[in-house]
Amino acid sequence: MGTINNLKMYFHRRSFNQLLKTRPKRLRNMVNLDSAKMIGIIFQATELAERNTVTQFARQLREQGKHVKLLGYFDNLQNDDNFTFPYFNKKQIDWAYRPQGDTVRDFLDQDYDLVITLQTRTDIISEYLAGLARAGLKVGPCTDNSQCYDLMIDTPANTRLPQFIEQLERLLKKTNVKHAAAI
Repeated sequence: MGTINNLKMYFHRRSFNQLLKTRPKRLRNMVNLDSAKMIGIIFQATELAERNTVTQFARQLREQGKHVKLLGYFDNLQNDDNFTFPYFNKKQIDWAYRPQGDTVRDFLDQDYDLVITLQTRTDIISEYLAGLARAGLKVGPCTDNSQCYDLMIDTPANTRLPQFIEQLERLLKKTNVKHAAAI
């Protein structure tokens, strides 16, 4: 079983690296939470508590005048049209752990100022999506795959999502992107 999984991971990494090379070159741009206009949020939607935390955070951003696009991932075969956000599930993950489908394609075809992976721990699905997203700044949990994020947040193992969001907000509000003319 380990050999098959290693083979799947090999093709996952290979296709990810090939797609990174073929996607249009992105302009990295330092933005902070105040200056970002279009924000994409990738999140694990399986747990109700985390789903509610993410949708509440998105609502707060929208109240600040931000355009927010969510993409949730259900780690099961959930198939329900009653959610207020676009999502995909395990059925839309191919044999090499690559997310597929119109929902994923729509998210990846959008240009963002900021893409955030709202999870305390990373996984290959969210890394794949964040790595291929077109954004000026990509933020997410700490990972060994440095191609995915421009800014990684390292938190203790017992960190809950609300604390992760607090730390994220603190970091992104401290980021100074004001440009002043040199005198």
